[in-house]
Amino acid sequence: MPYKRLNSKSIKFQGTSTEKILISQGADREKLNFGQDGDTELPFSISAWVFIKDVADTAGIIAGITDRQAGSPTQGKHQFLLQHQHPGALGAILYDCDGDSVKIDHDDDPATPVQYRFGVGESNKGNGARIRATTNQNVLTNNTWHFVTITYDGSKTKAGLFIYVDAVDRTAIRTKSNDDGPGAPGAPKFIYTRMRDTAVPLTIGNGLANFAQLPFENNMADVCIFNKALTLAEVQEIYNGGK
Repeated sequence: MPYKRLNSKSIKFQGTSTEKILISQGADREKLNFGQDGDTELPFSISAWVFIKDVADTAGIIAGITDRQAGSPTQGKHQFLLQHQHPGALGAILYDCDGDSVKIDHDDDPATPVQYRFGVGESNKGNGARIRATTNQNVLTNNTWHFVTITYDGSKTKAGLFIYVDAVDRTAIRTKSNDDGPGAPGAPKFIYTRMRDTAVPLTIGNGLANFAQLPFENNMADVCIFNKALTLAEVQEIYNGGK
């Protein structure tokens, strides 16, 4: 099932801003473009065993195709992200990087006439049109190996995105930018259509450029990326196989 088993042993990350595993453009990287140039997007899943000494200490990226650096040729061309969030939560984001690539008056406020959804800076480009899922806090615990998995069925709906921890569905909140209601001014202007085929490298354990302040904290093992949405039974089968 997996496209690539990155390592069958534990990978120890030091939590430094420069440390990451990088898959740059090429034959292997091209297989990881679940965003497409046409009207469809592809299903996929990411699974990994993770070990964090102190889940409240910081937050780090597990895997993603992201680049926020203003001026980079791939800046704002995000596809997806899986990260540990403070404290002890998990978050998964699917990006439509063309869904907010033009500055507009998204909140109809004359004082802020041109901006991206999350601000005026170029580093906010490509962040607005998204599908996002998060767990509750403290689904991860200190000094414990946990099996984390995200699955996405390619439906372009928030209902198609799941987060599992130790083979249990822990998805607590799902949002889609153009489905947001009161309390999110202008959000419907940023319409999620699909992930896009981009040349941004895939990173394990960190992000590119301005994402570099989110290095993964401690250990990972058996990082796998699948070209399908794993079923619960398949997630349980992998989990029961052990790290």
